[in-house]
Amino acid sequence: MNIFSILYKYSYLLFIYSCKGNKTILKISQNQQANFVKIAEQILLRKEKVEDTSLLEQEIDKMVYELNGLNEEEIRIFISSQQLYMSK
Repeated sequence: MNIFSILYKYSYLLFIYSCKGNKTILKISQNQQANFVKIAEQILLRKEKVEDTSLLEQEIDKMVYELNGLNEEEIRIFISSQQLYMSK
């Protein structure tokens, strides 16, 4: 998994966000951006070593949900649609 596949995984969140009626593009601080990059780099390093990255991926998931202001129902919808997509 490379950085592009990690980012692609979250593109659906942008769709959900735009459907909520908020047409602005999210702006994140340099600190938030640095946190994403740090975790993504850790994921890539662990993937190279064939190590488990699920906890790090969950951490990014949570950060993205919070940035998009998703509620529990929207998070469940996203997770179920992601599982459906991955099963194809």
